[in-house]
Amino acid sequence: MAQRGLRSVLVEGGSRVLRSFLAAGLVDWIVITLAPVFVAGKPALPVGKDDLPEVRLRGWEPSGPDLLLWGELA
Repeated sequence: MAQRGLRSVLVEGGSRVLRSFLAAGLVDWIVITLAPVFVAGKPALPVGKDDLPEVRLRGWEPSGPDLLLWGELA
């Protein structure tokens, strides 16, 4: 993809897809949407606290009732 000039890719998926990209070291930036809604089902990243990467928060903004956070992985 880099040979074709693509510099970024948005990855939106379930827990397997997200964990695969994190485990492969292919994530530079992360965007998190916090919504005031409870959804039944599996968590997006079913791992322990020690398994999650550290994120350096670089910005945030409200989006309607939601909150968008973004940052880079430490």
